Amino acid sequence: MLLDLHIVHALANGWVPYRDNLAAFSELFPGVSAAMLSDWHAALVAETPVFRAAFAAGTPEGYPLISVELMSETPSDRYMSKSRGIVDGRQILGFSARQVAEVTIQSKRDEVTRALSRVVQAVMLRATSSFLRSGYVEIQYDGSGEMGLDELLIAEDLGIHTRRLTYAAVVDLEVPEQLPGDLVGSTSWYVQIDDVPEDLARAPAVGAGVPGGVTPVED
Repeated sequence: MLLDLHIVHALANGWVPYRDNLAAFSELFPGVSAAMLSDWHAALVAETPVFRAAFAAGTPEGYPLISVELMSETPSDRYMSKSRGIVDGRQILGFSARQVAEVTIQSKRDEVTRALSRVVQAVMLRATSSFLRSGYVEIQYDGSGEMGLDELLIAEDLGIHTRRLTYAAVVDLEVPEQLPGDLVGSTSWYVQIDDVPEDLARAPAVGAGVPGGVTPVED
């Protein structure tokens, strides 16, 4: 559930070395002239990209804008009763899920959008080990869409060049069945009849224990 926020954090921090180091930025674009790379880099330094979750509160100010949206989460196993072992005397329940997030890059220049696409790819590659250390099982790059003008903003004559990149990750969700301090044990949860304890002090309902039966009737 946190893949989009983790990607925002990784991009916001990971792009800084490319902003501050023209040589590092230039390594991402073999075959591109030094003059063009200098122009791209100067544009990024002049207008620092804004990194945010797609549905974060507030309205972003200006471009370039890089937003990340959590698109879906699909469990690998839909059964909820499987145990993953016992840790410190508590049974661990859990499942694995594949989360998909979309990174949307928007700027007023197609060259800047192109450059930021490569920067995002580079940062995510370099951040892979950090994602794995944070509990993700694997990180995948599922590709990107075409680069062009944002159709939703054409009517406003903003000329915003957009490209979307898709990332996926597999993550384990594991929780102890019993909470710390045995909080669950202090509450009575009745789901099935065998969960209901016998109460000898309770008076039986009227009519309980009276013999009964069913008499079949012919049509």
